[in-house]
Amino acid sequence: MIKDIDRRINRALTGIRQAFRGVLGIANTAPNIALVQIAGLTGETVQDNELFQHYGYSSNPPAGSAVIVLPLGGKSSQGVIIASEHAQFRVKNLKPGEVAIYTAEGDSIVLKNGHLIEVTTQTLKITATTKVDITTPLLQVNGGDIKADAISLKGHKHSDPQGGITGTPS
Repeated sequence: MIKDIDRRINRALTGIRQAFRGVLGIANTAPNIALVQIAGLTGETVQDNELFQHYGYSSNPPAGSAVIVLPLGGKSSQGVIIASEHAQFRVKNLKPGEVAIYTAEGDSIVLKNGHLIEVTTQTLKITATTKVDITTPLLQVNGGDIKADAISLKGHKHSDPQGGITGTPS
């Protein structure tokens, strides 16, 4: 009797699609939940699976990213993407406990062990509607100039009280 029940359960389970790997094709991040096209490793194409992400984090993985699809109710057409990865762009060699956010262009924010945060990009833009408040014993800028509006720290001049204009700082 138990063997018959086990066979029936196994037969029922084989008819339900289990979680599977796929490759992301295109993504539409305009809706409330992003919708993606997936190519399953068996060659099937699945349209409009939902891309679930952790609260506070949003991304649009590039085409070719590996994904894990969880078919709700065993149906591929009702799948949700529960993880994505792209080995070419992923930040590598993180130590245990370290965290990274990265893009396909090579930009990254890495929270490293030892209370160190490394930001790598071409332009870092900070928009604060009230103020930016930095409290530190040392603010160091290497290899460049500091400007406040159009006034350069390296190239500014002052009126000389005895007449004329002072030279730039040396």
